Amino acid sequence: MTEAQIQAEIMLRVGSLHGVRLFRNSVGEGWVGRTVRHEGSRLLLEHPRRVTFGWCPGSSDLLGYRSREITPDMVGQTVAQLVAIEVKGPRGRATVEQARFIEVVRRHGAAADIVRSVDEALSALGMVQA
Repeated sequence: MTEAQIQAEIMLRVGSLHGVRLFRNSVGEGWVGRTVRHEGSRLLLEHPRRVTFGWCPGSSDLLGYRSREITPDMVGQTVAQLVAIEVKGPRGRATVEQARFIEVVRRHGAAADIVRSVDEALSALGMVQA
C-alpha cells in the first residue's frame, strides 16, 4: 500500500471517530503573480512573489486535534489536544526535520507519531479500533 493510500484510509477511519479531526498538511512553496504568458510547461509572471504553505518544513502529513476532558481542577471542561501524524509507506523513512517536529510537539503535550497503517494511527491517538 502506498503512503497516499495509507493516508486516505487513516482520514476515512479517523473521520468517523467522535472528538477527533485531522487535516492534510501539504508543505511546500511556489510563486504567485499576474500571468503574462503560459505556454505548455512555461509560465511568465509579472510581479512574482514567493509563497510558502503548510505549517513548517518537517511538519506532519496529518495535523488536527482530539478532544480531551481535563483532570479534577478543570472538571467538565474539554480542551483540544494537538495531533500530528506523519504517514510513511512500507519502506518510507522520516526526514530529520519530520522526526524533530514529532519530538518537539510530543514534548509540548501533543499526541504525535510516525505511522504506517490505520491501526498505528489509532494507537498514536490513544483510540481502540472498534
